Amino acid sequence: MKRKAPRASKRLKKYEEKLFVWFTASILLLVFMALGIFLINRIETKSLKDNVAAMVNGEKITIDELDQWYKLSVNPAYRDAIKKEDFLAESLIPQKLLLQEAQRNKIKADKEEVENAFGEFLIDSGLSQKEFEKKLSEDGLSINDVKEAFKQQILIDNFIDQHLLSKINVSDAEISEISQGTTSLDPLLSQEEIRKVISEQLLLRKKTEALQIYIKQLTSNAQIQLFANDEKITSFLELEDEICRENDKPVIRLYTSSWCEPCKWVKNSFDGVMRDYMKDGKIAAYHWDLDTGDNTLTEEIESGIPKGEMEIFKKYNQEATVPTYVFGCKYVRIGNFYEKNNNLDAEEQEFIAVVEKLLQS
Repeated sequence: MKRKAPRASKRLKKYEEKLFVWFTASILLLVFMALGIFLINRIETKSLKDNVAAMVNGEKITIDELDQWYKLSVNPAYRDAIKKEDFLAESLIPQKLLLQEAQRNKIKADKEEVENAFGEFLIDSGLSQKEFEKKLSEDGLSINDVKEAFKQQILIDNFIDQHLLSKINVSDAEISEISQGTTSLDPLLSQEEIRKVISEQLLLRKKTEALQIYIKQLTSNAQIQLFANDEKITSFLELEDEICRENDKPVIRLYTSSWCEPCKWVKNSFDGVMRDYMKDGKIAAYHWDLDTGDNTLTEEIESGIPKGEMEIFKKYNQEATVPTYVFGCKYVRIGNFYEKNNNLDAEEQEFIAVVEKLLQS
C-alpha cells in the first residue's frame, strides 16, 4: 500500500514547482542567447572530408563519433525533432570544449567513479544489464560506449565543479530580496521552507548563468569548423549544367503562384533563408510569382517576369508546374519534399545544404 506524502511535503513541492518556473524562464533565455552567439559568430562551415564532422581547436569530431554520441544522448522518440547537425553544434561541440579544458587542467575520473555512475544509471533505468545491452545493440552500441560517455561526463562535471561552480554561493541578502517579493501559495508553509527553496533555485540559476557565460567565452576563443555533409542534399536533382551566376554569385530561383497551396506552405521559409544569404552578399535570388510577376524577395512590386527568367523556368520544368526550384542552374527540384510531414525545418536545412554546396563550387 502506498503511503501518502505528508501535507507539508506536498505544499513544499508545489511551491518549489511554481518558483522553478520563474527561475527556468531566465535560465532558458541565457541558454538561447549563448547558443545564438555560438552558432552565428564562431562556426565556419566547409565541405565534408575524411569522415570529419567538425574540428574543435584542431581536434576532430568524426562522423562515427557524432553518430555514437547522438544515439547515446537522444532518445529515438525525439530524433525527428532534434536533428543530428543541431545536436553537433548545440551539444557535442560545447561538450568537446569543456572536455578539452578538463584534460588541460589534468582532471581525472577513476574507474570506480565510472562504474558507480553506470551502476546507478542501470538501477534507475529499471533494466537488467542483459536487457540494456540488447537495447544498445539495436543502435550498434555497447556497454563500453556507455561507460566512455560516463567517463567524459564525469571529467567535465569534476572540472566545472572544481574550477567554476564551487566558487558560487548565495547570500542571505539575495534570499531575503526574493522572499520579500514572493507570496507563498500555502500560508502553512514556513518561512524557513520558503527560504530553503529560494536558496536552492537561486543557486541553480547562478550556476547556470555562470556556465553559459563560461561556454560563450570558450567558444569565442575557439577555432571551430563544421563540415557540411553532402548527403543532406536528398531531394534536389544535380545536373551537368554550369553554375549560373550574377556578379560572381550563384543565382537561386523559386517559381510559385498565388493559388498554389504547396507554394504558400513553403514561401516564407524559402524567402527567409534566401534573405539571410542575400544580406551577407553571398547569393543572388529571385522568388517569382507567376500570377503577379512579382519577385517577393524585393521591396518593390514588380509587374512582370523578365523573358530570360521565364525561359529558365521552362527549360528546367517543361510541364510548367509549381513550385519549381532552380538553384544555380545546377540543382533542380519540382514540388516540395518534406510537406507531407509538415517539416519546414527540413526544407530549410535542404535549401541551406544546396546553397552551401554552390558556394563551395
